[in-house]
Amino acid sequence: MKTQNNQSKSLSMKKYLLTFLASIFLTLLSQGQFNFELTVLDNSSSDPIQGATVVFNSVSQETDENGQVTFANLSNGEYMYTVSKDCYLFESFSASISDGDLAENVNLTAETTNSVFFFVGSPFTLSDATVTLVGPNGYNESIVTGNLLGDVFENVPFGEYTYTIAKDCYETLSGSVTVECLGGGQGASVSENPVEITINSDVELEGNVLTAQSDMGEFQWIDCDSGESIEGATTAEFTAEANGNFAVVITVDNCSVTSECVEVISVGTSNISELTGANIYPNPCTSSLNMELPNIEGTVSLRIFSITGQLVHREVFTSANSNVHRLLMSDFERGVYILEMEIEGSSYIKKVIKQ
Repeated sequence: MKTQNNQSKSLSMKKYLLTFLASIFLTLLSQGQFNFELTVLDNSSSDPIQGATVVFNSVSQETDENGQVTFANLSNGEYMYTVSKDCYLFESFSASISDGDLAENVNLTAETTNSVFFFVGSPFTLSDATVTLVGPNGYNESIVTGNLLGDVFENVPFGEYTYTIAKDCYETLSGSVTVECLGGGQGASVSENPVEITINSDVELEGNVLTAQSDMGEFQWIDCDSGESIEGATTAEFTAEANGNFAVVITVDNCSVTSECVEVISVGTSNISELTGANIYPNPCTSSLNMELPNIEGTVSLRIFSITGQLVHREVFTSANSNVHRLLMSDFERGVYILEMEIEGSSYIKKVIKQ
């Protein structure tokens, strides 16, 4: 009877041990003992990609020369992983581990576009400049600058491109840029600093002849009183046929400036030297100017203009045979002035210099 009891206990013990070992085996299986082998290939050529970064289950590895990487001791379950490599599109995938090792191939697609950054102006961005980028397959796009961190063309196909940068009153710049994969997420970049066009808009007046002082550009003289262009007046020098106010429009490339209006008052006038005995002295002068008109008796209307035609002084005085009229010049800027006298209905002019 004892023997039978002992045999029964022995069988029960063996069953318990088998059940216990099976439980341990299943536990080990669930805790992870499987491998995941991944091969990363180029989508176009099917060549293996070395150096691709695979992040699987929060673990990062890089593929070897065969494009392969292995993750070990994996449990059953669903896993998400990512694959990235410079000059290839970033990809996400999933893998399912189920009671065994798993081997998969994935393909990465090479990038075919990149961004092109333009940094126009230095040290600050030049706003409102138009940047035009032209390239293969009819690519022709434009942007207007204004971003303090640079302006960008996005998703530009790989290739060779030309660009122009234009803004009114700035020199137009042009150049070329290669769009390709640069790695590290970098885009192509262009830095340019257009130079502002400076146009001299000064005009000098000599009698009824006006001369633009700019040594470049195209010229168009206008009548300030009517606002109309003067037909045929397209050179730096313009001779007024009648008294009036005139200005010149000077155009250089994409920039135009208009001078100040200059008054011409000498048409139909005579030189003061034609007045018998008249003498204006000293000329040049410093602090005062003497006007001697020995043969004139009566009222004299005096106006003085700058060389650019601006009226800077006006007065009326009475002349007698022995009188000398003195005009204080100390407050006048140094330069050339046109003195106009109106006497008995006639006008006379004289150029004087203030030192």
